[in-house]
Amino acid sequence: MLHNLLPPIEKKALRIEYYVRLGTVIVFLITSAVGIGAVSLLPTYLKLRSEIDAITLDSGSPQAETASTTVMGDQAIISDTKRTLMLFEATLGKQQVTDIIRAAFAVRPDTVTISGVTYDQATRSVTLEGVATTRDALVGFAHTLEDTSTFGRVPLSISDLAKNTNIQFRLNLAIENDGAPKP
Repeated sequence: MLHNLLPPIEKKALRIEYYVRLGTVIVFLITSAVGIGAVSLLPTYLKLRSEIDAITLDSGSPQAETASTTVMGDQAIISDTKRTLMLFEATLGKQQVTDIIRAAFAVRPDTVTISGVTYDQATRSVTLEGVATTRDALVGFAHTLEDTSTFGRVPLSISDLAKNTNIQFRLNLAIENDGAPKP
């Protein structure tokens, strides 16, 4: 067909027909893609739906017990942490407790990782738990803590020194004069 020789009205009609066909093909392709996507997600949706229904209907199942145990365990950890923080606030005040913990972390070398801090009100001591990469790093950390004005003696147990590398330790640090300088 000689498109250049057609009158303008027929050219316009051909353009409109072309755009209608193009639009129809695009709509068909988009509809097909959405339909295929919905059909491919249907098995996953049905499986998840059945698992949710099984958990809600069968509260005595092991999965439900595990989920509720995990939630209860998390709540126990949160309440224990709140209790420890309240104890910190009641005994030493916020600023002093943070200074004591900051003093321990300030002298910590890169080869020592602290994973837990516990304060004992009765003995006025802080317990640090963590992992040291080498025995020398742990001994050096303990001596550095003893040299600070915040802590008194830092006893190292023999079991902490049994391994050469990746040593899990537990140091009980006696607080000396609420952080006042040593004589």
